[in-house]
Parts: sequence; structure tokens; C-alpha cells
Amino acid sequence: AGQIVLIEGLGECVVKGATVVSASAVEGEEPYVFRPLARSLGVGCTTPVVRVAIEPLKPSELPKMVEGLRKCNSSYPALQTRVEESGEHALFGTGELYLDCVLYDLREVYAEIEIKVSDPSVSFAESLSETSSVKCFAESANSRNKLTLIAEPLEEGLAEAIESGQLSGYFSSDGGAGGDDSLRRAAQNLLRQKFDWDLLAAKSLMAFGPDASIGPNVLLDDILPDPVTGVKPPLPPAARDAIIQGFQWATREGPLADEPVRAVKLRLLGADLADDAFSRAGAQLIPAARRACYSAILTAQPRLLEPVFALELSCPASCLEAAYRLVATRRGVVVSDGVLPGTAGCVVSAVVPVLESFGLETDWRVATQG
Repeated sequence: AGQIVLIEGLGECVVKGATVVSASAVEGEEPYVFRPLARSLGVGCTTPVVRVAIEPLKPSELPKMVEGLRKCNSSYPALQTRVEESGEHALFGTGELYLDCVLYDLREVYAEIEIKVSDPSVSFAESLSETSSVKCFAESANSRNKLTLIAEPLEEGLAEAIESGQLSGYFSSDGGAGGDDSLRRAAQNLLRQKFDWDLLAAKSLMAFGPDASIGPNVLLDDILPDPVTGVKPPLPPAARDAIIQGFQWATREGPLADEPVRAVKLRLLGADLADDAFSRAGAQLIPAARRACYSAILTAQPRLLEPVFALELSCPASCLEAAYRLVATRRGVVVSDGVLPGTAGCVVSAVVPVLESFGLETDWRVATQG
């Protein structure tokens, strides 16, 4: 343990991390993949929520910047890079200092060019606080398909359980329904015992979203059986996949501010589909499912969720008042304060919105005179 091995030639195929095995190990036994790094970095305080847009000072140096971004993306585990629809290159990091380190390495090590950086912004999330006031429906463009949904808040703690991978066995690795039966039963038992789902609801789970394996939103198939025959009409596989894609699209870009949706349960109450497969193709059902999800969320008291930082401010007892004043001016809340054991200093624990955290370190040094 603790040994570092350098392997050349993997840079082109490995982005963040990978499990490397020998050919003989693959033939002899099934290799086991280590826990994906993105999963452990996608929950909690390490979620990249601070965004900056960058461009080269000289437009001709754009290829150098793109290559430097690829190297930065491999070097920083919590960094996310994205090309927006406008064409600008965006960086997402965990905080102001983290992005400062990334930009320094981009300028001095990986790209060795001058870049222009925009002001930092913060990613929000969308959620809801009540159940939809009405049943919401949407029709496809050809008016031959109709989907009915309602939205309600997810049970407390369920979104975190999905993100941590506790329910990853419900679906296969690509989000399909072909997961291992024992893992699926274990996930259903967890939903029933810990989150008070009934057996029918635990079996009617269609998908997570926006990520197919650890997305913090769920889609349920709550279509009732036919009142005459008592048989529940099955959804055609292609139509089911199209509805799931529309749901995941809606939760990836929410109706309020195009931000990811979080902790929402969407229940499919009805699906009146055309008889022929062409009229119920994905081009018809995916936009209809997205609009139905939007309507259900907008009628359920939608709200924006703001990311926050947990802070610990260490200072002498004489600066305790300055710490409270600094946190209050940043829309923060002091959680606790106390004396550092064995010293004359104090430590203040607080929660501050990420949007108000820019320049906090400088203000703290000024308020306490260093």
C-alpha cells in the first residue's frame, strides 16, 4: 500500500480514473471496478457549483486552450468542463480557490497562454414543496398521444440515498431494467423499510433522472389497471424508453431556470398512445413527456435551491464579534461557536451561500487584521 506506479499511454483513453487489470486476470476471473471517482465527488460539499467562462486572449490559440482544458480535466478530480450552446468554454469547480488553482495551471503549465476569465457564477437546483394541484397532461405534436403526470416531493433522505449508490442495483449500469434480481429486491426492500414505500410503488419505479443510475429524481408507473378487464396495459418498450428520455431531459434542465431538478417524484398516471409505432415514436413522445413533467413541476409550488458552504472561522476571542458581523453581511447563519482546546482562540461554525462567498477570505483577514 502507498506505492505509486507510472504507466505511459493511458492518457488518451482515461479521463478521470479507471481500473487497470491484466489480460490474464480478465480471462481467469471477472475484474471488479473500483468505485467511480465521479460518484464519490458528486454528493455533498464537493459538488462543483461555481462556474466561470474562459476564452483565449488571442483567438488563434483556441486549440492550445482546448488541449490544456483536457489535461486539467484529467488532473483535477472535481473539475467539470463544458462547451455551452453559445460556444463558450465553461469550468465548474468546488469553489473560488479551486478554480484559481485550475486557471493558474492552465495558464502556466498545460496551455501556457493568456486567457480571459468571466466573473464567477453559481449553479442552482430546482425542486418543489407540494404535490401538483391538478393532473397535468401533454399531447404529442400529432395529437395522437397523451401523457398524464403529477409531481410531488421525494421522501426525505431518498435523494441522498440514490446519489450515494444505495439503489444502484435497481437498474442495470446503463439505466435499463435488466439489473440483477437480488440487487433489485434489495433496493425494493430498502424503499419499503426505510422510506415507507408500498410494494406496488417499489415495483413500479421506471427510472432515475437526470442520471440513469444515481439521479436524485424518480419516475413511477402509476397507470391503473383497466376497470373492465382488471389488467394493466403494458407500455411498449420503445414508448417506455421515450417517456424516460423525456423525463430525464426535463430533470436535467428544469422549467424555472434550466437548472438540474432535485428531489422530485413524478408519477405517470396515464398514457394514451397511438396504435401504430410510427405515430408514437420518440420524436413525438420525448417532447410530450418533457412538457408534461414541466407542467407537473410548475403546479407543485416549485422553488430554487441555493448551494451553501460550511465554514469554520478561527480567530482570537476579541474578533468573535467581527466573525458574527461578517457572516451576517453574507446572508450566512452561525451554527455554533466555542473555544479551541488548549488555546485562547475561538472557532465559529457557520453556513454561507456560495453566491456570497466570493472574496470572503480577504474580508475575513481585513476584519481580523490578518
